[in-house]
Amino acid sequence: MEEQERQLTEEQAEPKLLYHYTTQQGLLGILNNQCIWATHIRYLNDSSEYSHGLQIVRALVDEIDFKIDLMPEISNEETTREMGNRVKTLLRDALLGASSLPVFVASFFESNEVGMSSQKHDPGDVLEQWRAYSGGSAGFSIGFDRELLSKYVTDSGESDLSPMMATSCIYDQRVQREYLRHRVDDVGPAISTHLNPIFEQFVAKRLPEILRESLADLANADRSTPEQIKELFLERLTLEATNAFKVGRADFSSAMLSCVSKLLLPPAFMKGSAFSGEHEWRIISLRGDAFNDVQFRPGKSGLIPYIAIPLPIINRDGTSLIRRVVVGPSRETENAVLAVKLLLSSKGATIAGEDGKGGIEIVTSKIPFRDW
Repeated sequence: MEEQERQLTEEQAEPKLLYHYTTQQGLLGILNNQCIWATHIRYLNDSSEYSHGLQIVRALVDEIDFKIDLMPEISNEETTREMGNRVKTLLRDALLGASSLPVFVASFFESNEVGMSSQKHDPGDVLEQWRAYSGGSAGFSIGFDRELLSKYVTDSGESDLSPMMATSCIYDQRVQREYLRHRVDDVGPAISTHLNPIFEQFVAKRLPEILRESLADLANADRSTPEQIKELFLERLTLEATNAFKVGRADFSSAMLSCVSKLLLPPAFMKGSAFSGEHEWRIISLRGDAFNDVQFRPGKSGLIPYIAIPLPIINRDGTSLIRRVVVGPSRETENAVLAVKLLLSSKGATIAGEDGKGGIEIVTSKIPFRDW
């Protein structure tokens, strides 16, 4: 019993790993440049990628009742409800405009099991992954510490200009809808937070002018009713909100991009059930108008756009986001392992001993696969 408890404690203490299967060139690029490539989502292997999740978001936006908390000077139940409806329309327009903004994806393979020793199948040594992403033989799978990587992405993703998220993909449609509903529910308060400072300025400067303009318009009209005053007032208030949203791609405000990104990033984690066997974990980056860092690589059917996401792969003190490297099937395994150890050491990384502790563990694939 004590031995079982000891093994369980060791397994629970062992960090969960995310594996990035790649080629020799990919491993060199990650280590030399301290970054990982993220591919434009339109160029991934799922033809319905992203559009599926966006359709759910748009449907949920239509369903919810937005309540925009306006300044007390211009707020009452009817005005708040009317502005909520108008802001919802603006949000739908903003989603349409922003949905053309480029979304980039870096993919990892994850396992839900804890502790490598207890697994029947090593997630860092999966035949389908070698075939799909590592060029067959002589590739590598890089095991990243999931907790550290997720924290780094979360901290970095607070940027308004290049928001990022990282989490597991969701394949169940019911779970997808529930997940996205929570994100939509969170957007109303976020939009209010963005709009209220604008409305504060509006109350201080524009409100008196609008009231004078409305009264002047009504004085020249055949009828002068409170309903007409309210309608003219709401039209001008809506114009202020529209300017705040700045739907056009070229002038999409960074603050509104931050709000709308809460709805644009999550759909990139929604995938069809046919892909559930991939057990994919993703880093998603949304680019606003910053296209200067987009690069291109050759693909089977044409050029593929991608960006390089900086990561603290290996720190000066020898610590690393990488916990493990699996050397793929190779006809010269011993030399391949030695080369990886030399490569990592040259970058300042600490290599684990035979017990797998103290640094990055280097192991070889146990799959009897060859394509040479």
